[in-house]
Amino acid sequence: MCGTFSLFQLLNFLFTPVSASQLSLISPNLAGPMKSLFHTLIKLVAFYLLLLLLPAPVMAGIFPAEEWVDRLSRGESTDHSPVRELELVFSKMDSTEVEKALTQIEKEGRSEGPIFQLRLLHARIWFLQDRNQPYGMEKLVPLLESMMGKATATNDEELIAYASWVYGSMMYSYNELEPAVTYSLKALEIGRAHV
Repeated sequence: MCGTFSLFQLLNFLFTPVSASQLSLISPNLAGPMKSLFHTLIKLVAFYLLLLLLPAPVMAGIFPAEEWVDRLSRGESTDHSPVRELELVFSKMDSTEVEKALTQIEKEGRSEGPIFQLRLLHARIWFLQDRNQPYGMEKLVPLLESMMGKATATNDEELIAYASWVYGSMMYSYNELEPAVTYSLKALEIGRAHV
């Protein structure tokens, strides 16, 4: 195709040394070191354009949401390791990618049980707290309330203890001592929460 470069041609241009005769074709009026500098500048601009024009990977297509739905659904309600593992993955992503991943996991797992639902809320809460500390409590409280409501609706003491412990821990991280103590004690009173 006339007038277009393939990725291979562009990379070849960027990383192939240029002879003096080729430099004189590019810029016949430049002499000596100026020719070399001019060519280096052209290569830098071409490399920058290459970075801009290459398509960025679409996060929704790469993130293994089904795998995370499965991992967040399995195991005992007192096992928080799937949430910690997901948070480790999130720590290597930017906020937009994390939001897309959380939405994708939520969409894939909408019919999953209460353990999945609570762990997903826990992951979202942890992400928001991690990225917004010391601000963002107004975003966390509705999620924490939702987590407590879902846990209470199950009548499962372990899930209620889990949600209470998350609520108390988050309040403690924001120096909100009254709710931190209230919810942490509730978790401990149930006697099944693991710190």
